[in-house]
Amino acid sequence: DKIISSPDAESLKFVCKPSQNSDSLIKIDIPFSQRISTQDFYFAFDFSSLEVEGNRISYYFEVSDNDGVNGAKTTRTREMEFVIPSADDLQEMSSKTNQETEEKIDQAKQVNSQIRKNIEELQKKLINEQMTSYERNQMMEQIVQDQTKLEKLMEEISHEQSKMQQMKQQFSNKDEMLQKQQQINDLMENLMDEEMKKLMEELQKLMQEFDKDEFFEITDDIKFSSEEMEQQMDNTLELLKKAEVEERVENTIDKLDELAKEHKELSEMTKDKELSNQELLKKQEEHMEEFEEIKKEYEETLKKNSELEDPMQLDDFKQEMEEISEMMEQSKQEMQDNKSNKAAKSQEQSSKEMQ
Repeated sequence: DKIISSPDAESLKFVCKPSQNSDSLIKIDIPFSQRISTQDFYFAFDFSSLEVEGNRISYYFEVSDNDGVNGAKTTRTREMEFVIPSADDLQEMSSKTNQETEEKIDQAKQVNSQIRKNIEELQKKLINEQMTSYERNQMMEQIVQDQTKLEKLMEEISHEQSKMQQMKQQFSNKDEMLQKQQQINDLMENLMDEEMKKLMEELQKLMQEFDKDEFFEITDDIKFSSEEMEQQMDNTLELLKKAEVEERVENTIDKLDELAKEHKELSEMTKDKELSNQELLKKQEEHMEEFEEIKKEYEETLKKNSELEDPMQLDDFKQEMEEISEMMEQSKQEMQDNKSNKAAKSQEQSSKEMQ
């Protein structure tokens, strides 16, 4: 939000430049009250609706007055920038969100387990008649408080995954991944079902008018629902981890395809000597670094897959990747030795091996 303060303000606009080299501007009028000299305004814009060159969009806000004596004047904010997340950015954000979700699910399981433990302790003491009504209500209150804490954790988890889904919907074109993210979100939202909330409300009522038989019936139902919830947490977390592995594999395939295409183009440039040997060598080294990064990311993917309860069947491609690295190193050496034709053939071969 921004503050405007001009009694003569006539217009307030959002101004967006789709790309750094673009001369065209998108201008959108923002409604405001001309009768109020100082006011807040709120504005939201969906940058994913734009067709942009590159991944950066600059924007600012401007306000113009209607000074008929001295001439209209326009004041604008500093130019700001929105960076469209790449596939790597989305993967990094998704991994971070999933890590936070995993930590909160672990916390939720501990709280859930404590609720069952407190219920069992309370049931035992009631059977043996070893507590006063005050002590009973204190323990019941603790159970209700733990349940409130559990609900809060579930809401935070659902909110985080929902935000991640929105990012993917805006900036990812992988329909299968989006469907899996939606499935995970639905499961997260349903972890805390209405039946459990209703049972806790009934438990709270018993604090005012206690009935021992009703208490045991309600708490037995709560324990059963709690155990079911914990199993659902484990299943949902496993699904989340598996979806992340699949997403990382897809990203690796895309990056290899793109690198193969660029390396094929480099082989043609090397063959035709379109650039100086130094420039070609620099591009070769950049491709080698990129390939090593892809190898490292895939090794991390294999590690994450091995940590699943039921790992997927993924090839490690260790030998194939080592062969590609060797071919790229060979191309580099041939370029250093000014053997352009040999280097071009090695580059073409390594690009084929990436596909």
